[in-house]
Amino acid sequence: MGDLKTILGSLTLALLSSLPAHAMPDAPRDQAQFFATCLGRFSATREHAWLMGGEDRQAEAGYSLFQDLLSAVIDDARQSGLSGKTVLANRIEAKMAHARLLQAATFQQDERRRQMSQRLADQHLMTCQIMVLS
Repeated sequence: MGDLKTILGSLTLALLSSLPAHAMPDAPRDQAQFFATCLGRFSATREHAWLMGGEDRQAEAGYSLFQDLLSAVIDDARQSGLSGKTVLANRIEAKMAHARLLQAATFQQDERRRQMSQRLADQHLMTCQIMVLS
């Protein structure tokens, strides 16, 4: 089951990476959900670095960026019917899922699974960055 999730995650990233620039969500509610997901992922990454006794400047920058982006669209998203609880739940779910990937990438005994977890975590962060840059 875990391998299937990894394969599906990789396929999803491949599809997202090939999307044209206009693929960034248009509606404020979709943007808010996307930004909340990315904020959760960068939050987990920076927390993981801190717990491991280091600092990740790229994660800090990504966290700040997506915090600002979410703040910029949240009022419009709320006006279109998106609740703050939904955005927060999305952010927390993304953070927890990303934290599990980072834990597996760090502590998994099986080298292949450890590498796959790290690759998938990196791909998720890259998806956030690619969509903002496109």
